[in-house]
Order: sequence, then structure tokens, then C-alpha cells
Amino acid sequence: MAFWNKKHTLLSAVDDWVDRNVINTTIADSLRLDVNENIPTRSFAYIPILLGVICLAFGFVTFVAANWDAMSSLARVVLLIASLLASWVVAIYLMARGPNWAAQLFVLLACCIFGASIMLIAQIYHMQGEPRDAVWLWAAGTILAAVLTRSSPALALGVILITLWLLMDYPLFSRRQDLSFEYLIYWLVCAVIAWWLASRFTAHLLMIGLAIWILVSALSTSWFFILNVVLLIGFFGIAALLLELDLKAWLNEFEKTAIAYLLLIVSMLQMFWFLTGGKSLLRGGSVSFELSSMTVLWLSAIICLLTVGFAVYAYLKNVEHRYDIVVSALFAFIALVLLSFFQFSTILIAIFMLATQVWIIRMGWRLEYRPYSVIGFLGFAVAMLFIYFKTMGSLMNTSLFYFGAGLILVIGAIVLPKVLKKWGATS
Repeated sequence: MAFWNKKHTLLSAVDDWVDRNVINTTIADSLRLDVNENIPTRSFAYIPILLGVICLAFGFVTFVAANWDAMSSLARVVLLIASLLASWVVAIYLMARGPNWAAQLFVLLACCIFGASIMLIAQIYHMQGEPRDAVWLWAAGTILAAVLTRSSPALALGVILITLWLLMDYPLFSRRQDLSFEYLIYWLVCAVIAWWLASRFTAHLLMIGLAIWILVSALSTSWFFILNVVLLIGFFGIAALLLELDLKAWLNEFEKTAIAYLLLIVSMLQMFWFLTGGKSLLRGGSVSFELSSMTVLWLSAIICLLTVGFAVYAYLKNVEHRYDIVVSALFAFIALVLLSFFQFSTILIAIFMLATQVWIIRMGWRLEYRPYSVIGFLGFAVAMLFIYFKTMGSLMNTSLFYFGAGLILVIGAIVLPKVLKKWGATS
């Protein structure tokens, strides 16, 4: 079955249901008609046009490179502007006449030429400035083009560029070592546009970009803000998305995927926390804003209370996924307590880390969504390796920890279902 072909997948599913007598032929015909009317067949012309646009982009670059030295400055600028205008003319023509996906490819080509033009014009006239500023201008123009043309490919390029802009601001490329809250503003703008365009691919890129921001921020600034606030926001986001999973009002069925990214972020932060043993949480990172430890803890407490509020609402309203929403709130509370009073306790951090992975596996099992279970199993394996290599003081302590964790898991697997079943019968 061609899993990338949505129409073929749906029609094959209908045929399978008919073969297994799940539905009758009347319902099957109605389903086939609906699929054929609402999911148009994609023409093979998409492939050669896509390849042609790529060839045009490479042809433009190689032509300019081959004739660059022989051209005057004015000729170079005219060539760049003419190429940009030609791309836009073709894109606008295709928007009016169709097909739309071909128009979006030429919008993407125009955005690429726009970025090349910024770099080349700066080189022609020896303009002074930071390369990072040029990338920002390229990203801003690309995002604006995506809004004006409703182009998902252009928006995806804009998200990639603004994430590159973020990375160029950190020690890997430069000297800056503070939290880039500007990136979060641009991220939110792109998220709103992606929601407006219903672009699932861009949503994936946005979640990857958010994870990158958290990673580079944690590695280059104070851990205290990142762990306390962002870790709590992670659990809050999981609870909110689980509630949205029941409502299905906003995210166009992207809830499960977004939860998967948040589970990865939460697991990543816990593992970094364990590896550092809490020792770097209060180190003096040169953060661009001043927040006292007490202020950060108050922010964390507010986020925890909001998560608990979601759990109470889900329980009172008998929401379908109330169990995992309650567990999210419980883990948020445990994280707040550990970060406030036991942030240097390696063994408690390890227990919390393993418990989170077990919950993730359990969530995947309950929701019948395999990616969660895969994340949980991989996270559990990595956590066990981290515990082994860190050894928690000695190999004997490590073996005792493993024995204790194994007994808790086995006993919990036997006792907990019975307790939950009895609780459900009495409630």
C-alpha cells in the first residue's frame, strides 16, 4: 500500500472493510464517492515541475558563479532583480491559472533567489553588517511572502531560516550567551500562520525549532530558568493537548504529534538534569534578564497550579483522557517539589526520570499510539544507561537501585491494576 498516497490509502481501507463484511456495498460506494470528490488525484506533473524548479535554482546559481567576474556591478544587480521578478511573474500566473502547488513551488524559488540576492548585493557593494542580520531579513521576507501567497513551502523555509538565525546567535557561531526570547516571538507568529494555512509539515518544523531553542538555551545559559519553567510548561502543554484531543477544536488533529514532541522535550530536560546532578542549575549564566530564584519558583508554581486545574476539570467533566491529564498534573507537582527542595538529589531525579518514561509507555498503550511507546522505551533504555555510567557513587549503589526499580515496577504492574479496578468500581 502506498502510505504516502492518502487517496489510495482510504480507498484500500474501504475495499478491505467490504472484504471483511465490516460495511455493506452501499456504504462503501458512498465512502468511495466522498473520497473521490474531496481528495483530488495528484498529477505526476508535480514531480517534473518540482525537479525543474530545483534545476532552475541550481542553474541560476551556477550561471551567476560562472559569469560573476565578467559582469559589471549594475549587470549583476539587474540579473538578480530580473530573476526574482521572473519567478514572481510565473508564480502569480500559476496562482491565477493553476495548479496551485506549482505556483507555491515558484514562490519558493522566488524566496530562494531573494535570499541569494541579499547576500550577493551585500558582497557587490561591500556592505558592512552581521551575516545574522541578512538571514533575519531573508526569513522576514520569506514569511511575508508565505502570508501574501498562502504558501506552505515558503513558510517552511521561513521557519528553517529563523531557526538558523537563532543558532547563529549562540556560542556555536558567535559569542552571545543569553536567552533569545525574540525567537519565541517569531516562533509564535509562524505558529499562527501555520495554523491558518493548516500546514502540518510546518508544524513539525516548528516543534523541532522549539526543541532546538530549549536545547541551546539550556546549554548556554542558566539551567535554573529552563528546568523550572520550561519543564513545568512541558507537563502543562501535555495536559492541555490531551484535553484538546477530546475537543478537537483547534489543532486539526495535530494534537497527538505535538504531545510526542513535548514528551521528547520533557524527557530530554530530565536527562540533562540527571547528568548534571543539579550542580549547574544555579551557575551564573549571563542571562539577558534578571529574575530571582524565588520569582522563577513562583512562576513554576503558577504553571503547576494551572496544570492541576486542567486535571480537576478533566476529572469533574469525566473527560476521556482524564487519567493521563491527572498524571501530567501529578508529575508537574513532583517536578516542582524536586526542583524546589531536592534539585541536587541524583537518586530522586533518576526515579522521577524512569517513572516518566514508564508513564509515556503507558500513555502510548492507552491511546493505542505507538510513537509514545517508542519514545518511552527508548527513553527508559537511555535513562538506564545514564544511571549505569554515572553509577550513583559506586557499582553497588547502582545495582541496588536497579533491584529496587525492578521490584517497584513488577509489584506496581501486579498491584496497581487491581487498585485502579477497585477504585473504578467504587467511584
